[in-house]
Amino acid sequence: MLEKTKTLIRFAPAGAFLFLVYFGFWWLFKLDILPGLHGDEAWAGLKANEFNKIGINHLYGMNTYTGILQPLISSFLFKSIGLGVYQLRITGAIFNLLALVIICITLHVHKKGRISVFFLLIFSQSALYLIAPRVAWEVNTFTLFFISLLIAATVNIMSDVMTFKPFWIILFFIGNILGTYNHVLFSCISVAALIAVVLRSLYNKNQSLQKVIVLLVFNLINVILVFVSMRYWLDMSVFQTPYLVVLITAAILTVEIIFLKKLPNVITHHSFKINIHTNFIYLVLAILLFSFIIFHGMALFQVISNFKLIIHAYSYPFTPIIKLLFLAGGCVIGFYLCFYLAEDIKDKSTSLFAFFIITYLGLLSIYTTNCSFRYYLSIYTIVSLYLAIKMGKRINRAIPLIISLLLTVVLINIFMFKIFNYPERPIKAMDITIGNGQVETSAHFLPNKPLIDFLKKNEIDKIHYFSEQYFLEQPVLFYQLIEPWKQEPGNTAIIDYDYSGNKHGYMLYREK
Repeated sequence: MLEKTKTLIRFAPAGAFLFLVYFGFWWLFKLDILPGLHGDEAWAGLKANEFNKIGINHLYGMNTYTGILQPLISSFLFKSIGLGVYQLRITGAIFNLLALVIICITLHVHKKGRISVFFLLIFSQSALYLIAPRVAWEVNTFTLFFISLLIAATVNIMSDVMTFKPFWIILFFIGNILGTYNHVLFSCISVAALIAVVLRSLYNKNQSLQKVIVLLVFNLINVILVFVSMRYWLDMSVFQTPYLVVLITAAILTVEIIFLKKLPNVITHHSFKINIHTNFIYLVLAILLFSFIIFHGMALFQVISNFKLIIHAYSYPFTPIIKLLFLAGGCVIGFYLCFYLAEDIKDKSTSLFAFFIITYLGLLSIYTTNCSFRYYLSIYTIVSLYLAIKMGKRINRAIPLIISLLLTVVLINIFMFKIFNYPERPIKAMDITIGNGQVETSAHFLPNKPLIDFLKKNEIDKIHYFSEQYFLEQPVLFYQLIEPWKQEPGNTAIIDYDYSGNKHGYMLYREK
């Protein structure tokens, strides 16, 4: 067994490289065609073009809990290489690939190369991460990247808790600030980390992580300031100057870092002891876990079972047998996750990561009780890293999980190749149920070519949208911006989605 482990370590860099090539292929192949351009993506593209024309006129995105990083980066690309769906979506592939490289390098530097291979294996069978980087939403593009920065910073900070190096502190703070600015849900990671470290310290009756707690408290202050700024202050004139925002942020971080560097003396003279019964900690963890199961448990299981994400993005129907195969793979992942968490909670020496995962799961229900596949990008990454670490420690007992992951990789690639090699297959809009009854539609991701071809062929000047005008109109406006078509005054069309079985998923009529 030792010899097999050494062999895995030796070939880990090559294995990681092959996985990166694999992701690069699935994130770039026919990127401008599949899935069809979503209305929110088109909005980001139109906003990016607006930035290039009139400049940045506000610092928040579609709402006050998202930032402008997506349209901002796209505006630079549009200016450099022109307008297009490919140019709009390429940022997702770039930042997600960069994130995987950062995670792999971090693990290799700390002699955990085999863990990176297991981590990439778990990712490679995930429809969530095969699809998400292809859709130009702010969470899809940047979530994994900012998590990778936190992983790099955390690994280096935890390797020497009492000697904080400013670079890793800054990286940790910046990753959380920008991640929270990009989408406020990202802050759930660091808030959960603070609660988890406190709970684990009480559980172990150990004060060794006091300095980490102070670091996380400062970080909590930072993300609260980001949230409050986005919610209430970004419309103020003082915040319309990005340089001033950067200056204020730098001043706050400088004060925090100086304080953290002097912290060991503070801890020496202000130690504390709080005795909390172990059963109370178990009760808190149980409440956190139970709340997650109620609001998000089914949705997360659907994420790790994969097939509903493929239906959602590509309107691809599956037979009951294929669904059962995907569900079986999800059950294996779910079983191992529960087994490892229960094992680690009992072992005080290895319980920190388990505390963190359970705390994140429970805290997510406070942030939102709604279900959307993109809400699980962070937890899937965290769980994947956790499973990879556990697999790397004892490979023998993880063999059923490894076999299941490999089979799911094969299965998911079979259907992805079918979808991508026949993009003009007969298709219809489909509804799916996510989590506890929330209905989503694949209509918003239907291939746009039939719609745009119809508008061009008939030289349509005016469109009546029968329903869901935003999701139909925004892609039309973006394609019209990319390649304007001749419009004959008076030519009018009526368009809508078709759930009845039309071969291209749209109802397209020209008014006489």
